[in-house]
Amino acid sequence: MNRPEILIPAPMLPSVLDALGERFVVHRLWEQEDPDAFLATVAPRVRGLAASSLAGRIDASWYDRLPALEIVANFGVGYDGIDADAAATRGIVVTNTPGVLDEEVADLTIGLLLATLRGIPQADRHVRDGAWAEKSFPLSPEPARTADRDHGARRDRQGGGAAARGVRRADRLSRPVATGRCRL
Repeated sequence: MNRPEILIPAPMLPSVLDALGERFVVHRLWEQEDPDAFLATVAPRVRGLAASSLAGRIDASWYDRLPALEIVANFGVGYDGIDADAAATRGIVVTNTPGVLDEEVADLTIGLLLATLRGIPQADRHVRDGAWAEKSFPLSPEPARTADRDHGARRDRQGGGAAARGVRRADRLSRPVATGRCRL
């Protein structure tokens, strides 16, 4: 059985190229000395186009050059770089990969928020510049210390916090930590 031929206009991860190579005849356009001449020879057989943002805009000019094209598979969340309307008029299916980066983007967002609140980039620069030998980097400003503020406020609302016991916050924070065995 003949494997379908696909065109990849721009570099992709080696693992992706390997996986595609197991199921398709893969034409790597970016590796060609004369991409236009190469495309002219393989275009009549290319049924799929594997695109990414590195490929640039995929539009009617691509569809005109690939007469057997059936699908444009975008390796990305959206398809802003693909003229889906022009593809639809030619009966070409356009796909993307929604949801694959949601958790990574959320994690990075939380990380950037914490880095901003805690001044991590500034602290890193302070250490790398050697300024630590001359002066300490300041602790996080009061609003950024969410652990002290939020947990204490929650206990206070429930009636068991420092305010209910008449203990000032500074007294609570300056008490020595108890030591002993920990049972797991």
